[in-house]
Amino acid sequence: IWKAVHKKLFKDVEKVTPRDMIYLGNLLPAAVKENAKFLDFGKPALEAISVLGSKSDLGVEEYLTTRTLSSQLSMKEIYALGRMVCGITTEDVLEKQLLIKLLPYIGTLECHVKPEVGSLLYSMLKPGLDDQALTGKSASSIEEMGWLMGILPAKLYQNIPASQLSQFRPSAVMNMRTMNDLSAKQLLQLSPQAASMVETPQIKALNLAKVRALRSAAGEDPTLRQSLNA
Repeated sequence: IWKAVHKKLFKDVEKVTPRDMIYLGNLLPAAVKENAKFLDFGKPALEAISVLGSKSDLGVEEYLTTRTLSSQLSMKEIYALGRMVCGITTEDVLEKQLLIKLLPYIGTLECHVKPEVGSLLYSMLKPGLDDQALTGKSASSIEEMGWLMGILPAKLYQNIPASQLSQFRPSAVMNMRTMNDLSAKQLLQLSPQAASMVETPQIKALNLAKVRALRSAAGEDPTLRQSLNA
């Protein structure tokens, strides 16, 4: 759809203006994927960027290169960037205390990040995490952490009560490097939605007891059951 819109409305346009970015709405992710430099990421575009950030994690590098502000992102920018924050790969633009302050918001973004980015974020957020958050001993702490539960160091998962694994979001499971960090008892408590996020290479690394636990947690999910039976 975007290619047709581009050809019809923006064929001779050098850059899409912030106003047009807002109007494009759901087409923005496709536009960024094709050519992020085609969009105007200047400061007046924050409102438009918030539209993109609500739908996609693409484009943050282009935004950062156009900034004329101080090197670190402001609270207003982080809120506007939304899921684009998931694409940040350097701590130079993130202020640690601000990131900690925005932890409940960051936890809602449903990011899927590379392991090195997850490690970076954890190192920055760790000073602001209490024992409840680090051990997942309360449903509220797991809910607040959201997808960030998937970037914890492996050794911390063994301290999480199995009963609390039912609170893990699918996005948390998506960010875990390996399911072997969890016991069979813990895997058994994953919701079907969270269990469905486990990928085939992760399943192949599990022992039989853990595979059986994951199969029970998955319920009737056909895709995961096919992987489990492979």
